[in-house]
Amino acid sequence: MCYSIASRAPMPSPSPTEIRIAREAVRLSQTAAAALIGRSLRVWQAYEAGTRGMDPVLWRVWRIRAGLDPADAILL
Repeated sequence: MCYSIASRAPMPSPSPTEIRIAREAVRLSQTAAAALIGRSLRVWQAYEAGTRGMDPVLWRVWRIRAGLDPADAILL
């Protein structure tokens, strides 16, 4: 289980809808979004389809690299 650094509360996995909306908000293709975290297009499509869950830490890294969150808690 992954925990938030600040609160020690478990970090939830993102929903497929949350993943798609975030990607669309930064105007990335599925291929470009997957490349930010070293994943294939097929894996990213599975995240958005809900057939594969995205690890909460990987989600945080993606949001930082996509420019949606500040990199205040992780060194990349």
